[in-house]
Amino acid sequence: MDNILFTYSELEKITSGKLTGPKPSGPGMQFVSTDTRKDCLNSIFFALKGDNFDGHDYLEAAASKNTSAICVSKDRLPKTKLPKDIPILIVDDTLKAYQSLAKFHRKRIGTKVIALTGSSGKTGTKEILKAILVHAYGADKIYATEGNTNNHVGVPQNLLNLRKNHEYAIIEMGTNHPGEIEALSLLAEPDYGLIVSIGKAHIEFFGDTDGVAREKSAIFAKMSPAGTAIIPAEGPGVKILDKSVKPFKALRFGGESARSADLQVKYLGGSMTGSSFELHWKNCGLRKTVNWHLPGRHQAMNAGAAVLAANAMGASPEIAVEALNMGVQIPGMRMRIQERDGITWINDAYNANPDSMRAGIEWLSEATSKDPGRTSRIFVILGDMLEMGEAGPRAHDEILEFTTRLIPKSILIVVGPLMGGAAKNIRSRPDISMRDFPDSDEAAKYVRMKIKRGDMIFLKGSRGMKLEKIENAFQQ
Repeated sequence: MDNILFTYSELEKITSGKLTGPKPSGPGMQFVSTDTRKDCLNSIFFALKGDNFDGHDYLEAAASKNTSAICVSKDRLPKTKLPKDIPILIVDDTLKAYQSLAKFHRKRIGTKVIALTGSSGKTGTKEILKAILVHAYGADKIYATEGNTNNHVGVPQNLLNLRKNHEYAIIEMGTNHPGEIEALSLLAEPDYGLIVSIGKAHIEFFGDTDGVAREKSAIFAKMSPAGTAIIPAEGPGVKILDKSVKPFKALRFGGESARSADLQVKYLGGSMTGSSFELHWKNCGLRKTVNWHLPGRHQAMNAGAAVLAANAMGASPEIAVEALNMGVQIPGMRMRIQERDGITWINDAYNANPDSMRAGIEWLSEATSKDPGRTSRIFVILGDMLEMGEAGPRAHDEILEFTTRLIPKSILIVVGPLMGGAAKNIRSRPDISMRDFPDSDEAAKYVRMKIKRGDMIFLKGSRGMKLEKIENAFQQ
């Protein structure tokens, strides 16, 4: 029974559902599944409905993957062919039932949960924090959100993955519409809450950065009254964040000029292969230097957020810095640097918003300035930043102006209507070499004709712009 996650009677009670079909062959479930591409042995399969799929269409597939039971929505029964030899749990709504199980399990398991969100830097900070906590407490005691599963389906999935050996769990939460973070906080009921940054990502749906701050601060909506909030000490929306954490113990991180910061981060510089920064704990005056392989000022600030959170969770400053200096591996790190056939490709095109764009450009400027004798060309290829709403045109103008100021000798290529519109405003400047294209396919044709050995190519844009096509075209 120790391995049983839920008994059949618990499944009915927690989901307000009803079991039908054959009598269950065992006492309960060891796992909860939503994906028929994986083995469902000793699992109950939840038929969830997404934008592009409906789990009710895959019940036979679930049965063939050895599932022990299946959960379906009552309103789909007339249209759904049910396997006859498997117990069926009928509920009003499979998603709500799935989330109810996750919430119940999170409470029962007793793991200390830190909920983490931010406009940018979420995944990097999550992995840095995980590395510190693993170093402090051991890998078997730490759980962290897997991949990019940070939405209304992914958060309950991660909560359901918690086991008795997990003392701490890092649960990442994402949003692009108002109300989503609060709903996730209600599921996770965190003991700690960390807001990494407030910026203009998805600003189309929040109006302005204050709207973003209000949404992100909802991560504290269901935090334990004895919990600790970790927030930026400076930047957009800081007054809203300050107000949101008044009921809790609050810790703040920021740059070296952030007076209210409990932990200050002083960036010392970097290159293509790494960077250095100093951490200053104001309450005790302690200063520690970190030398690691992650690039850029933005990663240093992510580290500051992670270190302060780890301190709140019991890891000492010395242990935290030791973990960083040992090296932090970020699986699937968004920025990839590869050299092929004498050409350096820097692909940071997983996603983009004004803050991450500026961070990428700033890092590229710094890294390339470390090589003053460099004679090869730098191609900076920027794609549209999506979901910007009315702020879009101005934000793209500002990014191009920022890019031409920091890397004036680069060959600038822009992709998409928003970047193209911004390009018209600076095209008349004689000191700038720039081309614009409507999409990545057209840009790829041009780049393939122009690049040569020794060149460096930097790609940055929203995922929807598919800038990876440009790198892929060169490989063909």
